Amino acid sequence: MSTEIQQSSPVTRCVTRIESVEDYLRAVDYAFQKICPAGGRCELWYRGQNQPANQNAFNLEPSITRRGRNPQMEIIYLSKFKSYAIPFVQELPSFPIPNGPAAYWHWLFMMQHYGVPTRLLDWSRDALTALFFALDGRGANDVGKDAAVWILNPVLLNEAFSFHSFVKAGYIPNVDEKIVDLYFGPNAEILANKKPAAVIGPLNNRKRKL
Repeated sequence: MSTEIQQSSPVTRCVTRIESVEDYLRAVDYAFQKICPAGGRCELWYRGQNQPANQNAFNLEPSITRRGRNPQMEIIYLSKFKSYAIPFVQELPSFPIPNGPAAYWHWLFMMQHYGVPTRLLDWSRDALTALFFALDGRGANDVGKDAAVWILNPVLLNEAFSFHSFVKAGYIPNVDEKIVDLYFGPNAEILANKKPAAVIGPLNNRKRKL
């Protein structure tokens, strides 16, 4: 097992290779000690990724930017999804469907659930759930291939994004809040904003863990 610690950044990066679930849980605990402030309350998010057939296997890259897609196409995907989904989606975003920015986000998270390209990245609050997604679908041909679990302190991310200029430090906003709509909503300059942020999405289906 090898571990790499980079102290030059305000966000500590820990890279650890594991061979068992026991190793994994030990690595999660190690990351918690490094990423979370001593004695303070801390919530970590987890994202499991299998190895796709490209060189940037484990980049935190949303589906709307993969394979040469244009992020500005998201609104087109959204329009088409809304046009065709209603007869086939068993659980609509909510009933009644909300108006304004809330409707936009509820539909966007529903798109994400059904595999339509979006700029969202799903994270879980459960470390073992992330491990499942990292290893799900692997077969005999995948022996020797790596998988990865990313661990994120969402509060530190939002500090870097400067969300705390608008909300209380340590607070993770919901997508329905005005500050999220201002930076990321349908009228925001999506390509002009290069920074990600951690937000809570609508729990609009039973499978969503975040």
